[in-house]
Amino acid sequence: MKTRILLSNRQRAHGLDGDRLRAAAAAIATDLWDHPVEISITFLGRRAMAAANREYRGYLGATDQISFPMDHAHPTPDGVRLVGDLLLCPAVIASQCGTRAPDGRPETGVPDREIALVLIHGLLHLHGATHDGDDDAAAMVAEETRLYATHAHRLSGIYLML
Repeated sequence: MKTRILLSNRQRAHGLDGDRLRAAAAAIATDLWDHPVEISITFLGRRAMAAANREYRGYLGATDQISFPMDHAHPTPDGVRLVGDLLLCPAVIASQCGTRAPDGRPETGVPDREIALVLIHGLLHLHGATHDGDDDAAAMVAEETRLYATHAHRLSGIYLML
């Protein structure tokens, strides 16, 4: 049994290294969960992300990521637990890499690192982390920083300039 990352790229504006992304997400998931998990990660363009943001969150416009945690109390027959789905929008992520995130994440200035941090951020949401209060936000940023430092060698090169 091993962690499964289901990856779907439904946008064409930004190049992504799917194999590297899948391997990095699996390694981070293994760091977060003490059992094999399955996670679906879908990359969307701005219009599709704006539609998802409106439908699922009631907000207008595209956002960098939306996470859908699942109840993972019951494993699949092969022992893997379904923990959730992530929607990521590389166009929004790349455009925000020079700004500080409202939850306190540092500005990165580099699309490759920004996508890596937003991926980690979304995985932490699937794991149950929130940034609702100042203490929660600080703890989440600290965990993002730890995971990035631990997995930077896997995360480098996931964003390919087109």
